Amino acid sequence: MSLSVANLLTMLVGRVPPQPPIVSSASSGDDDSRRVATTVRLEPQVKAFIEHYSSNMGMSVQDFIGMTLRSVMLATTTPKLTELELMLSRFFDVFAAHDVKTADIPLLLPPGILTRADLEHRERIINALNNDVLEYLSILFKVNVSWLSGVSENCYSSKETQRWYKATQGFARRLFSHRIIKNVSKVSVVFITNEEVNLDWLREARIKEDDIRAVDVTPVVIIESRVNGVELTSYELWAGERWNYVNCRRDLKAMMLFCQRARIAVDGISIPKERYKQFISEQVLIPVVLQRPRRVWPIDDVVWNSDQNGELDELPAVERRFKEEKLDVLAEAYNRYYSVSNAENVAKGIELPQFG
Repeated sequence: MSLSVANLLTMLVGRVPPQPPIVSSASSGDDDSRRVATTVRLEPQVKAFIEHYSSNMGMSVQDFIGMTLRSVMLATTTPKLTELELMLSRFFDVFAAHDVKTADIPLLLPPGILTRADLEHRERIINALNNDVLEYLSILFKVNVSWLSGVSENCYSSKETQRWYKATQGFARRLFSHRIIKNVSKVSVVFITNEEVNLDWLREARIKEDDIRAVDVTPVVIIESRVNGVELTSYELWAGERWNYVNCRRDLKAMMLFCQRARIAVDGISIPKERYKQFISEQVLIPVVLQRPRRVWPIDDVVWNSDQNGELDELPAVERRFKEEKLDVLAEAYNRYYSVSNAENVAKGIELPQFG
């Protein structure tokens, strides 16, 4: 497995090492005799980085540098150890990224897997993270099980990324299937672009199509739920496609219309260019992607039946696509289902769309 120094340092600074033992004056001379004195010239930015993390971790600059170099040495000579370290690091990373408190981690795992006391012992955690537990976590957080196990750099699996092109009905049904789960409180959608994208650029991409570089739009479904008393937000990645291409653009607009008419919260989000590159290459977790800074661009301005919509002339074609995929029926069913209680739904015999 190929690992970058950046990954190793991420693992290193992501946890505080145990307090080094206090040695007596008699033994300190022997310890010092095993050390090799050396002088290292550092760039100002590197020096600032080392001083910052060594201070936060409660150790000297020299010890921090030594431990960093030892981490690189171990990665080179014992790659299996590094794989386990990555798995352990990502176990905590995935909970932290989704705003789960460390004390609540055992509540989100299958019963009997780990206790709070176990979280202080790396060996107990590593032994508990068998294939079944890793698969469970990948489903819970909708992330790549190979990333969790430390053998892949991709947070999400391209095989499991949801597809919507020429299948927007599947997108609507998927939202419905998430929302009717008992412990789910809210489902929302964001359409993500990079920070350079604005309404003028979207219109230029529509007019010039492939004569300008691709303007990608990527949907993400956000699911808010409560699991064993713990509030949890998970993120479902959908495929990104070109706004430049007419059929992709009309499908995207039909999906936006569905969200609006089904009263599902929906936004356009632009994120910084570098973070967007990491996002589309699946190198960063979605909740990290959605952290600020970010900018909202108005979905209404590309799908409303109003002069405010600079692409109003395309709306009839979008409406046809909306009806062809029966998104109008699904939106009405979604609204009817949530206008009355579940008990009343059963009593009135309201038919819901079939999922499968």
